[in-house]
Amino acid sequence: MGPFRHRLLSVSLVGVAALAPVATAAQSPAPSSSPAPAPSGTPIPERVGFEGIPNHPGTGTEPGGLPWVQVAPRLPDGHHLWSVMTWARGFAAIEWRLDRRSGNQAVAVWRSPDGATWSRSPLPRAATNAWLLLAQGSDLVLGVLPGDNTDSAVHVELWRSSDAIDWRRSGDFAFELPARDRAEWEVHWHDLLVVRDRLVLLTATRHRDNGAGGWAPMGSQLAMAGATQPEHMTAWISRTGERWAGREVTGVTTSFGTVSLGVQGVGPDGPLGIVEGRDARLVTSTNGRTWTRLAGMPADWTSLGSFGMVWSDGGPLVVADSDKTEGGAGCGNRIGGWRLDQGATEWTEVFDRQAGVVHGLAAAGSLVIVTGRGWCTAADWGWTLVSTDGGRTWDPDLSWTGAQFTCVADVAIAAGVAVMLGCPEDGHPIWRSVLPEVPVEPDGSPEPSPAG
Repeated sequence: MGPFRHRLLSVSLVGVAALAPVATAAQSPAPSSSPAPAPSGTPIPERVGFEGIPNHPGTGTEPGGLPWVQVAPRLPDGHHLWSVMTWARGFAAIEWRLDRRSGNQAVAVWRSPDGATWSRSPLPRAATNAWLLLAQGSDLVLGVLPGDNTDSAVHVELWRSSDAIDWRRSGDFAFELPARDRAEWEVHWHDLLVVRDRLVLLTATRHRDNGAGGWAPMGSQLAMAGATQPEHMTAWISRTGERWAGREVTGVTTSFGTVSLGVQGVGPDGPLGIVEGRDARLVTSTNGRTWTRLAGMPADWTSLGSFGMVWSDGGPLVVADSDKTEGGAGCGNRIGGWRLDQGATEWTEVFDRQAGVVHGLAAAGSLVIVTGRGWCTAADWGWTLVSTDGGRTWDPDLSWTGAQFTCVADVAIAAGVAVMLGCPEDGHPIWRSVLPEVPVEPDGSPEPSPAG
């Protein structure tokens, strides 16, 4: 047996906090990247759930459907907003600057009480290597990698603000490894959560397989022999970030005997996550340590490509790449959407689109907004999908299909208002829309934070 490796657990998606790409963190592809288009003769079949919503470029160069209004100016070249989130005082987003030597660096936080008026406040120089932004009670918490992470330790520093203007160091996490167990550390999205107003940092111990070749299973994917496989997970819990108590995580073991957890949203009882493997399943937790099964995953769901999850109208809605074979256009990622109604044992497919990538997903009550882009027979185009019944059907009058070269990114909802980000080629404008009134969820479930 080879040496054990320790690393922060890789998890998949927003749902609890806003996040952004950092040079040292794993990240999803930026919205501006463009897959190669398919030959012009490739057919695009109609898909379930998209009656009246075209799966080809439109003509509008600005978002439509909902009454979107641009509310913030263009950013300087090389600056961008990657993700927008909600908190006690409205909306917030991190402004990043691309540095040729050190990658993306956080330079400021944008804030708005209503999505209409926005203010910018610079971050302290010591916080430029930010990792994620999340809400804890009435505060914003910024996770920072100070730059002293080595193969024998990982250091996560926390900064806190009650107004998104003045920031103070509020604690850190440094997990020292014995010399015999030194290994690489990697920081991923949503290794840090807020559960019941407590900070939860997830770490995993991985065993290195020193095999000489071939393939070894890792979750529902394949990894080259010699890759690491997580076998033990710990939840480190703290109220302020100053003192941490470690507890073993349960309920996340795969059929391969490894551990897997991708936190992807928020439900009525706490965060929602996905355990991969042949027995892939949806799980939830009330404390970040004990995860319980809610349901298996849809038959066509895959863990590759786009991903996202929200809780809407009493049940989860999952968006991910689909491996469904019927009616494929053969021109790129196939996006599927599935909903699990309360009391149901089987997921219902609610949309199916190819080719496509999802960039944002947000819900409040029965209203759901999905943002993304398509391609196939033409250059990329942006689109938004809007549902007023929890994602069961999609309203063509409220949705929008943009012209070629349009692009929209992350989205968030709070207090009857939606905020949507533009893309780098557009200078990352901010769009705002007042939302139509929709029924309030009878179970009182929360408004999940958006995907990124």
